[in-house]
Amino acid sequence: MKVRNLFLAVGLLFGFVACDDGPVEEHYAQMSQEGRTVNLTAHVTGLDSWPSEFSLVVAGFGEKEYAIISKTVVPDSDGEASVTLSGVSMEATTVELCMINKLRKRIVSYYTVDCSGEGDVIDMQVGDVNVNMFDAVQNEVFDNHCIMCHGGSTSAAAGLYLTEGRSYEALVNVPSSRRPGSVLVEPGSSEDSFLHAVLMGDAPEDRHGHEDILSVSYMHLIMLLDEWIDNGAKK
Repeated sequence: MKVRNLFLAVGLLFGFVACDDGPVEEHYAQMSQEGRTVNLTAHVTGLDSWPSEFSLVVAGFGEKEYAIISKTVVPDSDGEASVTLSGVSMEATTVELCMINKLRKRIVSYYTVDCSGEGDVIDMQVGDVNVNMFDAVQNEVFDNHCIMCHGGSTSAAAGLYLTEGRSYEALVNVPSSRRPGSVLVEPGSSEDSFLHAVLMGDAPEDRHGHEDILSVSYMHLIMLLDEWIDNGAKK
């Protein structure tokens, strides 16, 4: 009788173990399959123009400008990049090849896919993409916030053209007409650049109050501009 009870107890023990193992394995399988997978291929140039404060990533974004999930894109010596990003939740409505800062905030986007209607696997075949830092400054700062007064029409305020193809030569190492002894952009020093002082509201010589052009919500663009200047203001 004791032997029979012993076998019964052992059988029940194995039964409990077997019943317990099933749901654990099933739960693990469900967890490992959550989210979508993004496969990105691209040929990248200009990445070496960016300082370490920024990262080129493939990332998922929802309603905000901060990446929900991201993975760094590291091209090989020929500029070829191949990245797989897994676990992209349904919260992400777009996946992008973009530059982010250390706070994971999107600075500039180079390629975007609306993934709200995509399946489990999203292919991003980007092709050739130039991520030069000055181009980002031109597009995100000058084109979006400055050229309406500085060259976007038939003339430019104070004769300062910030349109594509003219802005670099108009700014870098060009003496300021408002502050004697200063230049508009001093390569290697944003603090000594009159452009920085104007945008930060630190230039009493400025007659037009440019500090409102890039308000608090655009401070990441001030940082982009400063980092470009501090790292040599390269074209």
